[in-house]
Formats: sequence, C-alpha cells, structure tokens
Amino acid sequence: MIQRIQSVYLFIVFVISVVLLFIPMVSFEFNNNLTTNDVNNTQEFASGNHLCMLVDVLIGIIAFLTIRLFQKRKRQLFLCWILLILLFVLFMLILLINAAIYGYSHLPNFIGAYLPIASILFCLLARRAIRKDEDLIRSADRLR
Repeated sequence: MIQRIQSVYLFIVFVISVVLLFIPMVSFEFNNNLTTNDVNNTQEFASGNHLCMLVDVLIGIIAFLTIRLFQKRKRQLFLCWILLILLFVLFMLILLINAAIYGYSHLPNFIGAYLPIASILFCLLARRAIRKDEDLIRSADRLR
C-alpha cells in the first residue's frame, strides 16, 4: 500500500491536511476601536474559518480513503480529481477571507495560506503516478 509512489504522494497530502488544522491560514488583529465594518469582517472571518476547517477535514478524509483504495485505480483517479477541486476551493476560500478582512491589496503572510498549493502539486503527482500504473497494467494485459 505505502510502497507505491502515489500512496506516498497522497500521504503527504494527508499530512499537510492535518498540519493545516494546527497552523493559522489567516489571522485577524483585534483592536479596541472596532467599527461596524470591523465587526462584519470578524463575523466573516469566523464563519470562513469554520468553512476552511470543514473543507480541510474533508480533504484529509478523502486523501486517506484514496490511499486505502490502492487496488481500485479508477476510483483513485476520480478521488484525486475531487481532491484537486477541494484543494482549489480551500485555497480560494483562504484568499477570499483574507481579501474580505484586509482588502485585495494584501496577500496572506502565513505559510498555512500557501500549503494547499503544495497539496495540489502532490495530488497532481499522485494522479500522474496512478495513470502510469494503470497504463502499465493495461500493457501487461495486452501481452497475455
């Protein structure tokens, strides 16, 4: 199971997903002079943070399930597509929450905001390895 390279890549996606639960993706600095706009931004941050956490947990679960389905390569490919979509959604959520709080001119300065990009790359590598494995199996079936 773990001896295949796609399982290693998917395990890295799983580990990054777990790490994202413990490090900040966006932050909001509170001050004593809160205006109405600041309160609305705080509410957007709280609801957006919960949504990011939910998507991140979903990514971790799907990555772990994809590792366990090492014998069903077609399902692995499908779940990798779902992982890619969820990772892209997570990254966009992080950027949108940051834009809602600080404006569009400020980029997030936390490593947690950019870890989904690394997960996207590892998921693409896993997808490529699964496809190569599938092609190898098909070519071996033709030789029989």
